[in-house]
Amino acid sequence: MTVYIAFYFSLFSIAFIKTLIHDNRNWTYVYFSLIFLLLALRASNLGVDLGDGITYGYLHSFDVIRNLSWTDVFNTSFLNYEKGYVIFNKLVGMVFDNHQILLACCAFLSIYPIAKFVRKYSDLPVLSAIIYLGLPCFVLCFSGLRQAIAIGICTYSIIYIENHELKKFILLMFIASLFHSSALLFSIAYGIYHVKLKKEFYWYSLVLIIIFYLFRYQIFIFLARLLRPDSSIDNNNSVTLFLVFVFIYVFLIFFSEKQADWGLVNLFFVACALQALAGVNSLILRVGYYYMIPIIVLLPNLIFVSLKKDLSFFVVSGVGITLCFSLFGLHTLISSRLIGGGYHFFFM
Repeated sequence: MTVYIAFYFSLFSIAFIKTLIHDNRNWTYVYFSLIFLLLALRASNLGVDLGDGITYGYLHSFDVIRNLSWTDVFNTSFLNYEKGYVIFNKLVGMVFDNHQILLACCAFLSIYPIAKFVRKYSDLPVLSAIIYLGLPCFVLCFSGLRQAIAIGICTYSIIYIENHELKKFILLMFIASLFHSSALLFSIAYGIYHVKLKKEFYWYSLVLIIIFYLFRYQIFIFLARLLRPDSSIDNNNSVTLFLVFVFIYVFLIFFSEKQADWGLVNLFFVACALQALAGVNSLILRVGYYYMIPIIVLLPNLIFVSLKKDLSFFVVSGVGITLCFSLFGLHTLISSRLIGGGYHFFFM
């Protein structure tokens, strides 16, 4: 817990120093470098899917893959791993035989694309970093290495979505799917982002989210029969995040004015709809990770715009969001079963 508190303190301290020196978006890389270091320097037993010291998990798989021939890498299936992740392990293993280097490389591929996304779109990068730390997709970086990389790539692809660069978007979707096949479910983001709606239609979409929640079991059974018949109901405890997302969605509809952000609101609508179903099956929650990232830009931008119009709103909402996501992030880091223990560095 001490490390996490010191980490947040460092983040806030750097943000304060930045306000005294110069307001520059390049400071985004400083904030996200801290997040990268938190992941890269962790002990290799922090992450339940890493399987440190046992004969399964990502670390053992790395040891096996780096000793495979390139013929086996390309022609043989390895567990349920996508081919891109296997090739990535082989490339890293050709140069390094160290588990810590693998974790650092995975952390970089997961965090750097999100930092680029934040630098381009966020008006308050430090708040973007704090919100990101409070989302479940960040904790996934400790354990779900393949999907964390895929989420990073998909997040970066939003830049191409905005610029109508379909070919580059498709290329990134293909690359992301080589790390985790669930990334293909982000392919519809291109069309959803560019849907133009009047503001009143977003209120109708809120009703749709509520309907999704009320009929979540029926909708899940229908989708399971259609897409994945072996899926089962696991009744996980995700209703809190659903309520938080609905509150944020209402907040965005009420106050968002920046025209460029409405495409991101469209994507966050998908996150809310998926979160309405997520309590029925955990796999739906993990699909929602791809679509929840936009709020790390949407909320800071909304607050920043209010600075010029209503200082009291800026202070109250900024402090409130910072405290809520900081406390939620700390709680998740300390208690998450995906991490599997208190934080300690690999060299301690």
